[in-house]
Amino acid sequence: MLSRKEVEVIKALAEGPLKPKELYAKLGAHTEGQQANLRKVIKRLRDKGLIMKIPKSNLYVLTGKGMRILECIRILEE
Repeated sequence: MLSRKEVEVIKALAEGPLKPKELYAKLGAHTEGQQANLRKVIKRLRDKGLIMKIPKSNLYVLTGKGMRILECIRILEE
């Protein structure tokens, strides 16, 4: 089961890879506290294997498993 925030992060990454700061801005996390909460959400998604961080370029991307979940989210929203 995914939380609402986790779904928002997956949707944001669906458009392409994002740097952490870009991801925070896209999801409206402006204060340090909001960004800390978002980091926890991102950590949970990484632990579940839905997103991964590319080390040298410092980008978050969806994995294959994340893409499948995204398809399910889109079907459920219709």
